[in-house]
Amino acid sequence: MSGNRDKRPDASDALPPQRDLPLFWDDSPLDSAPDGAPPAAPAPVGDPGPKVDVPPPAEPQPPPREPAGIPPPPRDGTPLAPRDGGPLARVMDDNFLQFASYAICDRAIPAVEDGLKPVQRRILHTLSEMDDGRFIKVATVVGRTMFYHPHGDASIYGALVNLANKRYLIEGQGNFGN
Repeated sequence: MSGNRDKRPDASDALPPQRDLPLFWDDSPLDSAPDGAPPAAPAPVGDPGPKVDVPPPAEPQPPPREPAGIPPPPRDGTPLAPRDGGPLARVMDDNFLQFASYAICDRAIPAVEDGLKPVQRRILHTLSEMDDGRFIKVATVVGRTMFYHPHGDASIYGALVNLANKRYLIEGQGNFGN
């Protein structure tokens, strides 16, 4: 048996035999006409072919004019931005600042009263609704919490892992991400 293991296959045994396939750029049987007639002679190199009347190219049209009072967009690749800080730009700036301060103060920083973020508070509310004395699967808790927390399941999973790892108000079973 050891003799068969040491024998290397010959290269001619491993590959199927090569066939001579016709190439499409030479005079192969694929280029011949039906009924065994000889192939048509190729056109000479300098022959332009049949004459076709081609209309002369149209004169280029000037670019459309911009409405009065609106300057054209920059052509140097700079991003478009409010040019003069008009009333719409001021409203957008004010609203963005209000939303950013709300998101930081009300979502990301824990409340002083209980030390919980809103997503953690929503998880605890969901757990109090579902409490029957048994362990509940994480996917079930996350699915029910999504009724109250409309920001996706990834933030709920992360907050649930943080609460379970602190062993603060949730008794976890399993590893919870450690």
